[in-house]
Amino acid sequence: MTQPKEKSQTVKLTELAGEISEELWHDPQGNGWATVIVKGHQEHWRLTSQGFRRWLRSKFLDAFGGVPGRQAEQDAIGLLEAVAYYKGEVHDVYTRVAGLAGRVYLDLADSAWTVIEIGPGGWRPVRPAPVRFRRSRGMLPLGVPLAGGNLDGLRRFVNVTGDADWYLFLACLTAAMRPTGPYPVLQFRGEQGSAKSTVARVHRSLVDPNSAMLRAEPREVRDLMIAAQSSWCVTLDNVSRIPDWLSDALCRLATGGGFATRELYTDDGEMIFDAMRPVVLTGIEDFVTKGDLRDRTATIDLEPIAETGRLAEKTLWADFEATRGQILGALLDAVAGVLAEEPNVELERLPRMADFAIHGVALGRVLGWPEGAFLDAYAANRASARAVTLEDWAPALLVGKVVGFEGTATELLVRLEQESGKSRDELHKAGAWPKSPSILSNQLRRLAPDFRAVGMADVRFDKVGRSRTRTIRILPVHLAQEQEGETPSAASAASAASAAPEFEFGADGARGRRADGADGNADGDSVQAQKPGSSSVQVPADGADGADGDSPPLFSDEDFPHDLHELAEVAV
Repeated sequence: MTQPKEKSQTVKLTELAGEISEELWHDPQGNGWATVIVKGHQEHWRLTSQGFRRWLRSKFLDAFGGVPGRQAEQDAIGLLEAVAYYKGEVHDVYTRVAGLAGRVYLDLADSAWTVIEIGPGGWRPVRPAPVRFRRSRGMLPLGVPLAGGNLDGLRRFVNVTGDADWYLFLACLTAAMRPTGPYPVLQFRGEQGSAKSTVARVHRSLVDPNSAMLRAEPREVRDLMIAAQSSWCVTLDNVSRIPDWLSDALCRLATGGGFATRELYTDDGEMIFDAMRPVVLTGIEDFVTKGDLRDRTATIDLEPIAETGRLAEKTLWADFEATRGQILGALLDAVAGVLAEEPNVELERLPRMADFAIHGVALGRVLGWPEGAFLDAYAANRASARAVTLEDWAPALLVGKVVGFEGTATELLVRLEQESGKSRDELHKAGAWPKSPSILSNQLRRLAPDFRAVGMADVRFDKVGRSRTRTIRILPVHLAQEQEGETPSAASAASAASAAPEFEFGADGARGRRADGADGNADGDSVQAQKPGSSSVQVPADGADGADGDSPPLFSDEDFPHDLHELAEVAV
């Protein structure tokens, strides 16, 4: 009698996986996944992942007392992927944070795959969760949240001084637990010894701990995309300069916009990532220079810590771990309170990052902050950022001198050169002056919201006449509002009045001049200046980009601007 032919390892593996796995399914991108049961709880693994391969080998070992061959394993996974795609359902897959039906789900990333459900009434662990989380390499457990804690215990671990910065910090921290953005870009800035990296580590430890807590700047968009796929928070440490491509990519990551790049080892495959992520940046210099990224950024300046106030790293983190559970529980309480309070928040005017503003107001009510405290802190932070953006552009203060101008970009460039009191050669030698009318026009378009916000001028671009000549109009802010039927606020009227020609010219700005003259943003070779209130401008000895290292500063102490921040304060 003929003996039945023994099943191949591929068939055994396929049948074993089909019998033991809870479910085979695929994500919206068509990748095959399996939901398996491990020690009484559900786990979700992509079929090609090491996690699923380990699970499959362990089951084969239990059933057949051996280890499958590499080729048999590969063939079985290929068959299972086909089943998952053609016969399985489609489900979304989340990393660390998810949202469903008005509730937030937080993956603790522990060995039991515990998920916390946060709703308007509070929070609780759920098992199994109604959403599916993935586990990427490097994810660390978040810790066990404990009830009854408060956020006062967190403040001693972060070098944030002043209530306004504390409000911004907590708003950004709790916003990072929201399942959908837009998210503010949180920037920690300060000199050496101000604990920038420590504060960033604390932030991430409470939202998305990872074996690589802090990363260096990515070298290309693909690196940033991979980091965002593998983790919930993207934290870049010790940033000195953000190139234009990275600035644009961070904007898309924080407030929405897809990434697509060619998949490795393919000719026509695309790797696509379309999601938003919380972003944290740290650095010494004022490295966020482009207006669109700065407009999305909440900047917290950290003061240097005195030697008598320092703690050893080992002591600090031991104390933090001892209180992490209470702090995490208090954060979840705050998020639950925000979910309940947000529907009651109504703002007369919605600023940029409106969802974050509403979140911050709701958080303030939950935590008992003074009424309007968060909006005041956020508005002051944004106004200061806009003033710094304008300081980075050489002709910024001169725009206040030409309010009422109407003409072409060529005519405006000549007018600004005349108002500067410097020769064209002097201006171009400094490397900070627009070198053509088109560059001037592009820079004005980018900075128009900043001029308007600080109350200096309302910059308009029109096409007039039969020839449709492109014309630039620079109007007082209050006049522009009246023409549109708006009633100017006292702040805008006062700031518009202060933007009259009595400005002292300070063409280099308080934060530095770009050496390439391309767009007025500061970079690693820029001419650095001290903060407003200082009395001298320092020029590096290398004379970057054509500037003579032995030449005196283009602008004297009397030219140094102090007006933009004053304008910003009035506008707030």
